[in-house]
Amino acid sequence: MERKLILKPPVIMITCLVFLIGSLVLSLPLYYGFLAGILFTSLVLFKSGYPLREIWETSLSALKDLKKLLIIILLIGATTSMWLASGVVPTIMYYGFTYMEGLNFLLAAFLIMCLVSYFMGTAVGSISTVGISLSGIGLSMGIPHSMMVGVLVSGAFIADKISPLSGLLNLTMATVNKNYKEVFKSMIKTLLPTIIITSVIYFFMGRNYIAEGQNLLKYKEAIRQGFNVSPALFILPALVLILSISGLDSLKTFSIGIIAGGALSIIFQKISLSSVIKALLFGYRGNTPSEELNALLVSGGMVSMIEATFMVAGAFILIKLFERGNVLVPFMDKLTRGI
Repeated sequence: MERKLILKPPVIMITCLVFLIGSLVLSLPLYYGFLAGILFTSLVLFKSGYPLREIWETSLSALKDLKKLLIIILLIGATTSMWLASGVVPTIMYYGFTYMEGLNFLLAAFLIMCLVSYFMGTAVGSISTVGISLSGIGLSMGIPHSMMVGVLVSGAFIADKISPLSGLLNLTMATVNKNYKEVFKSMIKTLLPTIIITSVIYFFMGRNYIAEGQNLLKYKEAIRQGFNVSPALFILPALVLILSISGLDSLKTFSIGIIAGGALSIIFQKISLSSVIKALLFGYRGNTPSEELNALLVSGGMVSMIEATFMVAGAFILIKLFERGNVLVPFMDKLTRGI
């Protein structure tokens, strides 16, 4: 039965937008804005003749559809902790710094950021760890700050687009109901030429900036003293890559990667099982002689991702309620008119 809303759809959407902006202005978590929007929209639907049961079931159906993605978001926090605790990220940094010696620094920094971002699954996390280290080295070599930032950001975000551990990519896959193998084949066609063209540009831009061993030595020494660095640790990123490309379900890939990361933490870094569990839940912080490096090797664990799950859940529930009340129909009609 067609029900007439007591408020016009634009009024409902603008009010919800005001709630979101208000939460930002008041420095409140964004999920408070979504919660206010959900309550407001639910009240409008109820006053417009929608039964409470129908509104409640709509909200539950949104959470049910989103259940897998919410679990993956939590596992992303755990995965980052395991990649740090097991020594995988420090090992990538160590060997990356080693092979950078004598090379074109801008090109090497770009490629390292692509690699780290791909296996960490987060552009922001990659920039705040490896990126800051590379930035410090680059600035000490006289590379302009704006140029260095451009190299790091482009490397991190290019790789983040196809990382099997990326929250954004997993959200996309859940939305379009595609597995990683299908998405990878589709995106690599445009991404690979982009990486090649960008690499050529940085090759010519960075010909006068050659990485010197002295600039990299302090980071390598700190990593060596804080972690057991071994090529064997590349087993973890290789395993995750193989499982992802083979088309294995993302949830299973994350779970296997976390278990493998925990095992490597115990075997290679001699971390106790209780410490591994603590890192999974509450995060990890590096323990090297360099406080500067320790401040970079940080992860918040699963707990740090709870706010993100609330925001995603709030957004999906609000969209479902909009769909139930046909709030978006007039807006979509105007957008598609004439197509």
